[in-house]
Amino acid sequence: MAAINLGNVRGATGATGATGAKGDKGDTGATGATGAGVPSGGSVGNLLINSAPGVGAWAANSIIPTLVNGVAGTVSIGSTNTANTGAGNQNYGAGAGASRTTGINSGAQGTSAGYSDTTGSSWIAQGVNAGYASTTGSNWIAQGANAGRFSTTGSNWVAQGYYAGYSNTTGSNWVAQGYAAGSYTSTGNLTVANNTVHIGYNTKSLADNALNEIVIGANAVGNGNNTVTLGDSNITGTYLRHVNLLGPLKDSTGSAGLNGQVLKNVAGLPVWSNP
Repeated sequence: MAAINLGNVRGATGATGATGAKGDKGDTGATGATGAGVPSGGSVGNLLINSAPGVGAWAANSIIPTLVNGVAGTVSIGSTNTANTGAGNQNYGAGAGASRTTGINSGAQGTSAGYSDTTGSSWIAQGVNAGYASTTGSNWIAQGANAGRFSTTGSNWVAQGYYAGYSNTTGSNWVAQGYAAGSYTSTGNLTVANNTVHIGYNTKSLADNALNEIVIGANAVGNGNNTVTLGDSNITGTYLRHVNLLGPLKDSTGSAGLNGQVLKNVAGLPVWSNP
């Protein structure tokens, strides 16, 4: 039998030794210095400003906008109006709703939006100077910079678009939609308009003190009170399909024509004429 070499055989690992004793606890660190307390004094509306590292001082609010919520549902951010006693109002922006006193349920968004309103209610002004001059009017909407800018006491109107309804002062029950819609007449400013509709870029009334006038289409100019105008002078045709026209069909002169006559283009205007 061959000899067995046991020279390289390793014995079993011995048991782990006991854990050493825990060292002594270190000394407690020194107590930190006491922080500065809130300074006394100050006035209503002041802010606590960090005037130096770790040092506070009361100062006038020149950093964040004013937030007023002293009346139920009323909030003002960036507006200086603190005299409003009406409920349910929101003012956002410098000068927004700044003159309001007892009006309720209205919203002003944008610099000087709804600035002059005092007692009007249920209105919305969105955009710089939108509804700026309205004082007592109610139930109106002005959306866009300078929309409804000079309306003062008118109610029940809508101005949507840059400068829409810009010049109308005391008119009520009107709609102006589009850039400068319902702001001018064929010769000047449209300062009074009642029961009117202007839809489209730069739509105009024929004359001031417009009543029950409807004007639709870019650059269209109305034909006076109690009329409907579709399109400007560039329009080459108006198509009304399956429409029954009630009452006599009159030409540009106001004539209803005679039996057998047809409408002809005379100097760009429709006139009843013999075939």
